[in-house]
Amino acid sequence: MFNEKFEVLFRDRVGDTFRWKGENVSTNEVSDTIVQAPGVKESNVYGVEVPGEGCALFARVFVESLLRGGWLQ
Repeated sequence: MFNEKFEVLFRDRVGDTFRWKGENVSTNEVSDTIVQAPGVKESNVYGVEVPGEGCALFARVFVESLLRGGWLQ
């Protein structure tokens, strides 16, 4: 996002570690676990705020077969 002076503005993510149902959740640990699944090439996990609920994780996963022969050739 740019302001009127064309300076780049960044928004901080909600958090890389938060509590969920009494447990500490680390986005890095979740991402490291996801990429161990067969066919998963890359994972990006981050915390998001859910109105009325608190925090949750959002994961973007890149699957190897889609990269190789699917929509990203």
